[in-house]
Amino acid sequence: MGLQRWVVGMASGLLMWGVAGLSTVAALERDPLIQLLIKKGVITEQELAQVETDLAAGQAKVADTSVIHVGQGTLKVGGLFQGWALWDGNDNDRFRIRRTELKFAGDVLGDERFKYTVMIDPVQVQEDNTRRTVLQDAFFTLDKIDWLPHHKIDLGQYKLPLTEEGLRSSAKLDFAERSFIGRTFGDQRDVGAMLTGEWPALTYQAGVFNGSGQNQSDANDGKDLAGRVVLRPLKAWELVGEAPELGQLEVGMAGYYRHDRGTTREKKRLAYEVRYDYKRLSLKSEYAFGQGTAGSNATTEN
Repeated sequence: MGLQRWVVGMASGLLMWGVAGLSTVAALERDPLIQLLIKKGVITEQELAQVETDLAAGQAKVADTSVIHVGQGTLKVGGLFQGWALWDGNDNDRFRIRRTELKFAGDVLGDERFKYTVMIDPVQVQEDNTRRTVLQDAFFTLDKIDWLPHHKIDLGQYKLPLTEEGLRSSAKLDFAERSFIGRTFGDQRDVGAMLTGEWPALTYQAGVFNGSGQNQSDANDGKDLAGRVVLRPLKAWELVGEAPELGQLEVGMAGYYRHDRGTTREKKRLAYEVRYDYKRLSLKSEYAFGQGTAGSNATTEN
């Protein structure tokens, strides 16, 4: 009995020593003693694989130093600073601080199903004299829903699901600023609730919003509707069988609708998007149009 305990203990020590970055097959090929232990029935290949998986997961958690454990939840802090230097032949040459984003995100009570996100940008109060607060995003996310797989629900203030470039993070723009379509129809925030469904070949978003705009109280009882759907046909081809390496193609459509209610007039937005990525090549195109303007009780004019 003592010999068996010693052998098991030695086997465990060997596994812990050789687990980092190695598969079960690699471990078996490297260490004849592990092969002998499996042959004698001291440990099975399934147990070996489970030990390696558990240890690798533990090492991954230890290695992730970007997440701070606060109480029973977590906190991850990120940010973006963007400065411009402008030389203009028709205007004053000047330096400009364009973005100072600071983002706080994490989960609540150590449960990855319940997440929160808060983002501020202090310089936006200076950039836009109509802004009254530095708040950008503030929302709660219900993720990994047992009764609704592949979905999440966002509640709070965040970007409307309009245009590909408008939804893209400022840190991932192709140029220093968004395009006219990205600024006019996208990159706008409102308070509401949105359902997002995500699969390898399909993503859709459908939401209900106040319609009053960013950091504004609701102006009436009516609610605006917004949605977006993106298809990835090449990804679907890969899922059903063998497919050559053709890159990634995305084709999408987004819309926004507010019905006429009192002093707030009808508002319609429709946008189309196409994006193709292949290795280091990227081609993108968007088209959008709108009808109607906001009335005196609404703050979103685009």
